[in-house]
Amino acid sequence: MLLKLTKFFTYVSLFAVLVVLTGAFFPFIGGKAYFFRIAVEVAAAFALLWWAFESAPREAGHLLRGAFRKPLVVAVSVFALAFLLAALFADNPYAAFWSNYERGEGGFQMLHYYAFFMLLALFFKEARDWERFFKVAVLAALLMVLYGAGSAVLNVSPAGAPSNPFGFVSVYVGPDGKPIAPTFLGRLFSPEVRFQGSLGNPAYVAPYLMFTMFYCFYLFSRHTKRWWWVAGGVFFFVFLILTQTRGALIGTAAAAAVFFLYAIANTEGKSRRTYTILLWALALLYGALLYYRTSEFVTSNFPVLERIFGLGLSPSQAGKLWLAAAAALLLLNVFFVAQQKMRVVAAALFLALAVGGGWYVRTLKQFPAADSFATRVWTWGTAVEGFKERPLLGWGPENFPAVFDRHFDPRHFVPGQGTETWFDRAHSVLFDYLAETGLVGLLAYLAIFITFFREFARRVRASAERVLSRALVVALPVGYLVQAFALFDVLPVYINLFLFLAFASWWLSLGAQAHHGALPA
Repeated sequence: MLLKLTKFFTYVSLFAVLVVLTGAFFPFIGGKAYFFRIAVEVAAAFALLWWAFESAPREAGHLLRGAFRKPLVVAVSVFALAFLLAALFADNPYAAFWSNYERGEGGFQMLHYYAFFMLLALFFKEARDWERFFKVAVLAALLMVLYGAGSAVLNVSPAGAPSNPFGFVSVYVGPDGKPIAPTFLGRLFSPEVRFQGSLGNPAYVAPYLMFTMFYCFYLFSRHTKRWWWVAGGVFFFVFLILTQTRGALIGTAAAAAVFFLYAIANTEGKSRRTYTILLWALALLYGALLYYRTSEFVTSNFPVLERIFGLGLSPSQAGKLWLAAAAALLLLNVFFVAQQKMRVVAAALFLALAVGGGWYVRTLKQFPAADSFATRVWTWGTAVEGFKERPLLGWGPENFPAVFDRHFDPRHFVPGQGTETWFDRAHSVLFDYLAETGLVGLLAYLAIFITFFREFARRVRASAERVLSRALVVALPVGYLVQAFALFDVLPVYINLFLFLAFASWWLSLGAQAHHGALPA
């Protein structure tokens, strides 16, 4: 009974994403952190009570030893320890451990993420446990999306004033208090507003939905006749697009490329042809959207595409970018399916293309001076300067404002323009960890993914599980890392990251035959 309560409150913690305290100064942040912490603490308390009163002799010790035999559990534990050490030796240890109302992160929060991870690693040991957990995660994401859709459902009175009887925090109302568009779909698909659900920031929603799409497609891979999971994944992808978060869209494209390349490399005959056709269909669609985003048809009918694909490039530059990406994709495709000699040629050409592409990107001069990507690049330079001063353990979590102020880049300030002149994050997971946790923290973070890919290559064999499942598992971390290069992690993303890592430690540790036998593929 106590163990069931432990699992129940671990499930409950997923619904932290729905908490919105409309009376708070930061309605989308504090309540989520409090809810998540309480749920994890209650789950951990019931786990301790189970150990004291219901567990068999030495059962808890056996579970712990089994968990720490998994390399991924060790890697995550080392990262959590490095994070806490950085908090202990921070420039401002109080802020590093307790954080603030605006972010809610820090050492205290990391302890809860780690407790959440360990609860999953210790007590979720069967395939049905993970299926159930993924379904609950999908339900939480659906409710998050419905909150955002509900905030767009504004009943307009004859006087034109919106009515919002459910207390939704809506971004679909203009400065005059009136809806930005007369219809629900007009508001939801307006390029002027980026979908934020119940998370309060579209940049948080996008990576959160990347993980949710993985849960949907993985559940389909286990039960291929249940096509509603595919429909669910497509549904969440639509709302990912509505966030207009370019980094997450690029991360999703990278994950899709890895998924199809892995599937092509590990299938034969009709299946390989199917995956190849799907890969090139998506590549051509992406290229067409990138090149024709400035056409009158697109801008008048799908204006949101200009925000997503408009990177400050002219159509000709966009065309060159897509051709380079398509060439890289083709070379990677050849590398995975060709004979050894052709693989060497493909690898050499891919390397040359990468070097040439890097030089070409450096020559582009048409990025707006105050474009959001440009400001991020300047902030990354500030993070590097801060790292040079405290290279070992950094300035401490939640201490980036001190780095930004100390090494302020004057390009952030443009007289007469409403530019962003202050950042409390480097807007890159890698540069955040570099400045805030130093070389120790950054290497510990990267070691998690090195461990994952090493274990994946070592343990997963051609007969381990159907290719669809394996391709999904290897693709998600790639997509996450790509988007994380230009974004930073917050509670909704951390929850899903640690959830995936706990799942991956279980999935990898079972080995081929054990996992295949746990649940029919």
